[in-house]
Amino acid sequence: MRKGNPAIDRSTTSVSPLRSRRPDPETRPTQAVILVGLLGGLRESQHTFALKVKGGRTLRGFLPDTVSAYRHLLNERVVVEGRASFRPEGGILLIHAVSLREATEADTVWETLPRPAPRTVEEIAPRRPLPGGKSGFAHLLGKWSGTETDEEIADALEELG
Repeated sequence: MRKGNPAIDRSTTSVSPLRSRRPDPETRPTQAVILVGLLGGLRESQHTFALKVKGGRTLRGFLPDTVSAYRHLLNERVVVEGRASFRPEGGILLIHAVSLREATEADTVWETLPRPAPRTVEEIAPRRPLPGGKSGFAHLLGKWSGTETDEEIADALEELG
């Protein structure tokens, strides 16, 4: 151990890959999902997996147990049940698997990627406050009396030309 560097007690120190970055305020809440794909990319050190889904896209996720419990399913079609985090545009960011099992013919229904639940009005409200004063539409209100005839409007538009 170097002088001046305190020892790290690894039994009480852990860094979760999910908490190592500040979450994006645009990230949608997690929701339950069921997916079918080809299992690959098992990583013992991080308890993660890769799932190649229909269309060629590869999704990443966390295993519910050790890698050795799923090694027999490597390069096989599997069904993954769990919770998914979604990107702001609606794609799957990460899967937290609850179970993995070998897929059957009846599981083809789960090949379609799920979409996130619709956002509420509060979720899509602007994060920044709107500028003070009148908005563009407010400038128009009260400026047009509405008493002009169609011919007067047509003549005015022709003059503008």
